[in-house]
Amino acid sequence: MVGLQRSIVRDNDSRAAEHRLNLRIGIHVGPVLTDGVLVSGDAVNFCSRVAGSAGSGELRLSLAAYSELTELELRLRSRRQRAVELKGVASPQELFTLDWLDANTFPSKVRFEDGTEQRLPPLDVIRFGRLREQDGATANDVVITVSDHTLQSRISRWHFELHRRADGFMLRSVSTSTTEIDGRAVARGEEVVVRPGAKVKLGGAITLEFASEDFSQEMTLLPT
Repeated sequence: MVGLQRSIVRDNDSRAAEHRLNLRIGIHVGPVLTDGVLVSGDAVNFCSRVAGSAGSGELRLSLAAYSELTELELRLRSRRQRAVELKGVASPQELFTLDWLDANTFPSKVRFEDGTEQRLPPLDVIRFGRLREQDGATANDVVITVSDHTLQSRISRWHFELHRRADGFMLRSVSTSTTEIDGRAVARGEEVVVRPGAKVKLGGAITLEFASEDFSQEMTLLPT
């Protein structure tokens, strides 16, 4: 399923936004019934509910599926979610979301100057800016707030976007206010690749740092 999601990203690179494919994937482990063609049973129905709880582009695992993971890095990249209600299931279920993007290429979170972090949503286009809502709908996926309110106006309502491509995120400036990545100015409409560790300065008012999870230290602490 990780390979499938990555193949879809590569294929989407050559397609217009309205023709791109995004999948919700659920994985569960359990006994099934089959006649060699069709597969049915409670495990199949439960897996369908797990997939239905996922967001666009997400890969979710049931607790049973997570327990069967034998690849250490995949276990470390599976984030526990709050228990969720699933249609037709009596009690809330503990699920995991698997970060399937390559951590060496794609940052998974953005870090603010005060040390707080926000995970990047699994979207083809992630919008950053100071505007939280417009006409009752979410305006930006990551809302930028400056601690010094006198500098807040330097952040545009929509400042920049991250576009997910097969070979990484591309930052596209959509603002007339300044955008710099690692000290280099990015013109409005220009696209520049963003890797883990990149620092983006907006309007001279705030600097964001993009990062990925570091699994190497966690691996050394796990028993062999």
